[in-house]
Amino acid sequence: MSEDSISITSPTSLDSIPTSAMSFQPPDPLPEVPLPSTSSKEKTKEPVIEEDEDYFMQSSFVYFQVENRLFHVPNYRFTSESHIFSGMFKLPQPNAIDVEGASRNNPIKLPDGPDGIRHTDFKNFMKALYPLNVSLTLFLSKAEWISVLKLSSFWYFLSFRQMAISELWRMNELSSVQKIEFGRLVKISHWVTAGYSELIERDDPISKEEALLIDYETTFSLFRIRELRLKRVLISSMQAIENEFAWELKDIRAEEKGYEVVEEDLPISKPCSRPPSSHSWYQHEEWSPPPPLPPRSPSPPKQACLDPSPFDSIPSPPRPSLKGKPKMRR
Repeated sequence: MSEDSISITSPTSLDSIPTSAMSFQPPDPLPEVPLPSTSSKEKTKEPVIEEDEDYFMQSSFVYFQVENRLFHVPNYRFTSESHIFSGMFKLPQPNAIDVEGASRNNPIKLPDGPDGIRHTDFKNFMKALYPLNVSLTLFLSKAEWISVLKLSSFWYFLSFRQMAISELWRMNELSSVQKIEFGRLVKISHWVTAGYSELIERDDPISKEEALLIDYETTFSLFRIRELRLKRVLISSMQAIENEFAWELKDIRAEEKGYEVVEEDLPISKPCSRPPSSHSWYQHEEWSPPPPLPPRSPSPPKQACLDPSPFDSIPSPPRPSLKGKPKMRR
């Protein structure tokens, strides 16, 4: 390459560069980000979550075996309505897995047999505690309400007992003998007096079957009041009933008051002896318990009359015997 072909470019003069190109313009500053405040007053408080007083239920499902039928129901009605079951479910359990009622292999077995609870009665009772159909009124038949009345009385479901009494009275389907029977059994005094009054004032005499159900001594007393009424000697049949059956009505009314006030802390251990017959009204004033047996030779201490499970103390329906009763004082 020849020297004539080489050209050298001279640098541009500073005077030829515009002044605006030489001036430096800094960028706009970024906006300041506020730092989080460390003051406790400016912190936002989280809302406090409260448990609803009505519909936050501390409940679990429990298994019941009644005769050969298995039931699996929530326990909240048992704990909220009955002091008997409430005390049982609140007892501390050493092993929650093996506790009675926690599994179908280890259900709570209710007493069965002639003096026990039938599965039909328990199912009817569940219809009142846990109705499957939503309705403002609980529609149950007469037999179903009778089941509710019996079990609610035995286990002290007081609101359901009162509901059953009101519904059965409103239905007006109980016979005179049924009023006497159930009034004696679950302690409803005005049912007993109403049944007596109906048997006295009706035209038909008391049949043999009815006499067997209410017992012959009661039948004899009712026949005597009927005769006095026919002779127009009585001023009031109800007053005659109160006088004739004073001891029976006194006993029923005394036990009836037990459904008005319930003690909170009741013993729930299984009793070591059978309670006395509910027909104590046949006992007269001078009745006293038999003298104690003479002491025996000392023996090794026995285990307390308590079962491992608290549910063994669930009461079964009473079935009083009318045999061998003393005569009622006039």
